[in-house]
Amino acid sequence: MKNPILIFILFPFAGFGQHFEPDLPKMDFKGKVKSVEIRSDNELDKFEIASIGIVPNQLPVLENFDYTFDKNGYKTKEVAYTQNLDLRYTWNMTYNDNGYLTEEKTTNELGETVYHFVNRYRSDNQIDSIIYYPDIKNKHKTYVLHEYDERDSLKMQWHKTESGKVFIRSFHLYDKKQNSLTYFSVINEKDTNAKYISFFDKKNQLIRYQYGYDDTSAFGGGMSTESFKYKKKGLLKFSYHGSGKNKKLYNILEKNEAGLIIRNIDFWDKHICNTTNSVAKIDERYHSYNDSGQVIMTRYKSDDYEQIDSSFYDDNGLVIKKNSTNILKNQVSFEQIISRNEHGNPIRVEFYSAGKKNWAASSTFEYEYDNKGNWIKRSEYRKGILVAVTNRKIRYFD
Repeated sequence: MKNPILIFILFPFAGFGQHFEPDLPKMDFKGKVKSVEIRSDNELDKFEIASIGIVPNQLPVLENFDYTFDKNGYKTKEVAYTQNLDLRYTWNMTYNDNGYLTEEKTTNELGETVYHFVNRYRSDNQIDSIIYYPDIKNKHKTYVLHEYDERDSLKMQWHKTESGKVFIRSFHLYDKKQNSLTYFSVINEKDTNAKYISFFDKKNQLIRYQYGYDDTSAFGGGMSTESFKYKKKGLLKFSYHGSGKNKKLYNILEKNEAGLIIRNIDFWDKHICNTTNSVAKIDERYHSYNDSGQVIMTRYKSDDYEQIDSSFYDDNGLVIKKNSTNILKNQVSFEQIISRNEHGNPIRVEFYSAGKKNWAASSTFEYEYDNKGNWIKRSEYRKGILVAVTNRKIRYFD
């Protein structure tokens, strides 16, 4: 459950609404899909699993979902089921014509509300108010009202109970360039403040960000700091995170001109990792991308480990091969090769471990398609034996 108090402490500058891109393109459906019912059947018994040599973590992935979409391609309902078709959860969403989330509600397998909120917007798509409804953890309805200044910048947030009692007041202060310099909250009308302070350089670039609670806060005292340095082209080069007196994380973060992370190094100190070393752990990650912004290589390094993960794509940007190389052993520890049909769907997926093919985990697939080009039946085979069948009932608006 999303606690409404914590949501606005963690995301203090929320003013504009929650805007999303349509879901259908990301889910790789063709046409104006209205709903999809997905059901998978396991075709194996325990004796066949043993004869093929499939271990538990290599069993076929069974999908049992219902999806509903609006005419703009946004997913408005998702229902998940167990392998036995028992209900797992129900997730409902509503969007306005501009793609802004207006309502979200999730219920669990018992039908209990896990969380439920409604966003109300102004004409400029900034949030006017949010209503949080009772759920399994919070038994009362709460409201978050937004007030803006004459420049339409968020000025204040009022967190109220249904009876009208204010339990959190949040204030925003800005400089002349409309950068939010200071944000703080007063909880339960006491001097328990959650504070957020931003500092900018002459080029209007964020150079330092401080956040945390005062020493009397129920959430614990101490301020954390993030500092940023930039290259000549304004690209982020370095950041530092610190929390309290004895818990610090140093982080070097570097991005390319497209804003993609190319280097990320974490330094954990001795107090976090309970060791006497001055720097207990160093994690390094380096990323390379193709012209489409897809990751083609990630290099991981730590005190006693080094690995390179590589991805290869076809002309349509679909993955056709992945592998992992253990640098210290100079060995390809894992490899996945994917063959696809003219629709872009996998027809053969092969796994290799240390150069040896894992036949029990490797699969071949057969499909049946509707007249829109979406598959409606997929059969999966291992060692020539049928292991799973997935059917999709797809309805369209047109």
